[in-house]
Amino acid sequence: NKNTKKTILAMLSISLISSYIIIEKGVFALNLGIFTKLERKENEFKNLETEIQETVDKLNVVGLSISVIENNKISYSQGFGYADIDKSIKTDTNTIYRIASISKSITASAIMKLYEEGKFKLDDDINDYLNGFEVRNPNFPDEKITFRMLLTHTSSIIDGDTYSTIYDIQDFGDYKPGDQFEYSNYGYNLLATLIEQISNQDFEDFVQENIFKPLNMKASFNPNKFEDVDNIAVLYGIDEDGNYYERLNDKKRIEDNIVISSTVRDKDGKIPLGNAFKYSPMGGLRTSPNELAKFMIMLSNKGLYNGTRVLKKDTVELMEQIHWYGDALNGLYKCKGLGLHITDDLIEGSRLIGHTGEAYGLLSNMFYDENRKFGYIMMLNGNNYKFGDDGFTKVEKEIAKIIEKNFSQDKADSFE
Repeated sequence: NKNTKKTILAMLSISLISSYIIIEKGVFALNLGIFTKLERKENEFKNLETEIQETVDKLNVVGLSISVIENNKISYSQGFGYADIDKSIKTDTNTIYRIASISKSITASAIMKLYEEGKFKLDDDINDYLNGFEVRNPNFPDEKITFRMLLTHTSSIIDGDTYSTIYDIQDFGDYKPGDQFEYSNYGYNLLATLIEQISNQDFEDFVQENIFKPLNMKASFNPNKFEDVDNIAVLYGIDEDGNYYERLNDKKRIEDNIVISSTVRDKDGKIPLGNAFKYSPMGGLRTSPNELAKFMIMLSNKGLYNGTRVLKKDTVELMEQIHWYGDALNGLYKCKGLGLHITDDLIEGSRLIGHTGEAYGLLSNMFYDENRKFGYIMMLNGNNYKFGDDGFTKVEKEIAKIIEKNFSQDKADSFE
């Protein structure tokens, strides 16, 4: 009857109206589950940020920026603390940091770009590409040093007091090249020199053209290229009384014109091997977590980013393979790929690929789990950190634990 129809119609109307929930101004959703999901996500982020802030306060972190990647996209990013204490500039995920040794993964990717083009083989003698300049371990002068050895820190080249020029190579291990792991910043500067020699391009120009431009990534080994220098984080140390002091301030260095000024010259003033060393290819890249995320997504997606092929699939898989096993730097390095650090010590049960960075008070992590399509980037600019039994600092472990708890998915098998 009419009354029954009116009742049913009224009930349907009420049900329909109650299902429309305003999510944002001018936007409606016909599913209560959408609102519940968003609300739950906001609460998760609130809890996440509370935990991170507590860690920042507890461990005396000056400033911290984090980006979390899920399914090839940034799912969360946030800044905590200060990028510049004196100017009261707070951090965010667009704050630029000198990311230290994560730079090695970019330098490795650049040399591997030339590798996949057939310009050299991994086990070639690097001296065949150095324009007549000889790099030999004097203890084993007949043993070649190869690209693979430089990429895996097994070249027997030991870091000296300076990385400014190739002519400063004086320290070598008393073991054959290829026989032992010895972390070598110098070796990565030498890789950048090889990039210049093989490509006949400036190192910075080559990386911009072949890595950063395809990724639409704002990054540079030359801080002079950044227009907003106030957005570059100051790096801090902490003295015995717990006071922060500046260890590296790019803004002041730019003002004083002392950034990117040295060149590699021989006794006659010539520059036979290019100028790659001046860029600090082993640790001098400046970028933000959100920008570096593009590079990490490319690696985790086997060389592909937003439909653009940056590296071949086979190249990335070769980089991700374990080329060295051992136990170095207090347990930090147990497995090395080509320019990549492979570990299951940071997040229990997860096989992570990426790299760490530590210099002038900065700590940085870039790690992804290729099986879970999950990864994160962390950068901080000051903390009285100490390295633990597995080579990672307490703050690195705490942040990794918090991220894992809040973005947990099925874990990959350990590779032990």
